[in-house]
Amino acid sequence: MNDQQIKKKPPRKPQKNLTIFSDDQIQQVETLSGFCLKVPEIAAVMKISESTFYEVAKRQPQVSEALRQGRAKVKATISQSLIKNAAAGDYKSQAFYLARQAGWIDKSEKPVEQNVTFVVEMSDEGKFKTARPREVKKLDAIDVDFEGDDDG
Repeated sequence: MNDQQIKKKPPRKPQKNLTIFSDDQIQQVETLSGFCLKVPEIAAVMKISESTFYEVAKRQPQVSEALRQGRAKVKATISQSLIKNAAAGDYKSQAFYLARQAGWIDKSEKPVEQNVTFVVEMSDEGKFKTARPREVKKLDAIDVDFEGDDDG
C-alpha cells in the first residue's frame, strides 16, 4: 500500500473525567431534594456545576429517581400532617386542604372596604406635579379647594 491509501485515524480527544455519584451522594441528592432544594442548589452543595449534575443524571438514572423520591417523600409527610390536623378540627388546615384539593373558596370572608383620597399637587403654572393616596377613616364629602379660585 502506498502512503495515499493508508488512512490515518484522527487523534483521539482526551476523555474528560466523568463524574459518577456514589450511593452516599445519591442519598444526599434525595435528602436535599426533600428539603425543596432545586438542581442548581443541590449542585452547589455537591460542589459541581449544574450542567455536570444533569450529565450525571443522564448517565445514572438513579440520580433523577432520587430527586423525584426526595420531593415525593416530603410532600407525603406534609400532606399526612395536614390531613391529620384537618381531621382533628384545625380550621386553617381544613380550609387550606379544601381550597387546594377541592377548589373550595371561603365566601365568609368579606372584602375590606377602604376609603382613599388622593392629594394632588399642581405647579405654579397649573401643571400636574404629583398625586399620592392618603387613607382617611371616613369620607363624608369631597372638599375641593383650588388656590386662586374666585368662586369660593
